[in-house]
Amino acid sequence: MTTSATTNDVQDFLQAMLGRDDYVFPIAAAQSQFRARYYGMNAAALLEDLFVDAIEDFRRRTRPSSNFVRAPLGERAFDYDLVDVRIAHKVGLRVQPTAVLWDATQTPGTWSAEHVHAYHLTDHSPIARTTSATSSADAIYKSRTVHLDYPTKVLRNGRAIGAIVHWPANGLIATVLDTFTIPDTARNLADSLSLDDLWVHVSKAIESGVPANEIDVLAVEVPKSKPVPVWPPGTSLTIDGSLRSGVYLIDPDLLTDFQLGSNNRAQLIPKPVLTYALVAAATRGLFVPIPTWIGTFAVSIPPNLYAVQLTTYRDTLKHP
Repeated sequence: MTTSATTNDVQDFLQAMLGRDDYVFPIAAAQSQFRARYYGMNAAALLEDLFVDAIEDFRRRTRPSSNFVRAPLGERAFDYDLVDVRIAHKVGLRVQPTAVLWDATQTPGTWSAEHVHAYHLTDHSPIARTTSATSSADAIYKSRTVHLDYPTKVLRNGRAIGAIVHWPANGLIATVLDTFTIPDTARNLADSLSLDDLWVHVSKAIESGVPANEIDVLAVEVPKSKPVPVWPPGTSLTIDGSLRSGVYLIDPDLLTDFQLGSNNRAQLIPKPVLTYALVAAATRGLFVPIPTWIGTFAVSIPPNLYAVQLTTYRDTLKHP
């Protein structure tokens, strides 16, 4: 069984990779682009391949001494070996029953994980609660990280504000970088804030040493019964009650001797079991965030796998 210490090595590797804007933002944009263009299972498979390709690229460029090996074709138990830890990689739009064996002919029984499971959650689930450190106890607001449903869901009460924050991977305290108004007529983030205006804060934070994947954008509901919060830059926000978008590294001891579910395609980890494992992984610090806000700008630019192949082909002709 893989120990927590070696799983921490995987967490360190992924945080180093996703802390860079040239890795985290292309992956985060693909979360929206692929799901908007391709069928669900196809999108999830492409996102998994993209993530694994990014790992291999990052290792080759920055950590050539680190071990990385893809699983042999047909291997069912794991997908790759990273820093000598075997990983079964899963992608889910939300916390939902997740396949561990693509075989619907077997009768579901009890199952235990052999290897670490990396669960790439691509949405914020469920709604979080947000309050500032200086607020009264009753000044608690519902908050969502910005994603494709923003800001439709946060405007049910007719009012909302946005907050650009530094939200570390290992804590419930986020620091406000800036706030902005969300118009009642807003349909997406671009109706409230331009990418250029947002990028001023993002780039400044990155230059100061903040990892790119710890910069997030919150949409905060403001009920008519509560005042609009005033959170100047530097305000500390306490955020709880949520699983953030990102990669959760689930040790095998969190997935032992439970009853599998099933559908017409696969044997499944039930949602309650997966939820418990995700929360436990986060508690152990085995989590690497991937913010979703960039997807609201990128989803209108469809992915083009052919264009990537064409570029490679042309480069080959230039450099035979």
